[in-house]
Amino acid sequence: MNNDTRAMLLESGINPKHKAFVYLGALAEMTEVFPLKRVGYPAVAEMFGMDERSVDKAIQNAISAAWTKRANTEMYRKFGDIVDERKGKPTSARFIAKLCAKASENRR
Repeated sequence: MNNDTRAMLLESGINPKHKAFVYLGALAEMTEVFPLKRVGYPAVAEMFGMDERSVDKAIQNAISAAWTKRANTEMYRKFGDIVDERKGKPTSARFIAKLCAKASENRR
C-alpha cells in the first residue's frame, strides 16, 4: 500500500490494526472495483485468501468503528456528502467510492 492510500485511511479513522485496513487499501489502489460484490470483493478476497463475505463484513465493521469513535462533526465535515441518512454513516459502497476517487486523484 502506498503512503498516500495509507494516509487517506488513517485520516478516515480506519484503524490500521483492523483487517479491513489492508482490504480498503487494496481496493483504493485497484483501477476497477465496481460493482463491489462482483469485482472488488472477489479480487481482494483472492489476494488475502479470504472469502468475499468476510471481506465485506470486515469493511462494514471498520467503517462503523471509525464513524462511532471519531468526533461526528469532523467526520461529517469530511464525509457528509456520502452519509446514508437512515444509518447516520456512509455505506461501504459510498465510502469505497470516495476512497477510490481520492486515490485516483493522487495518482494523477
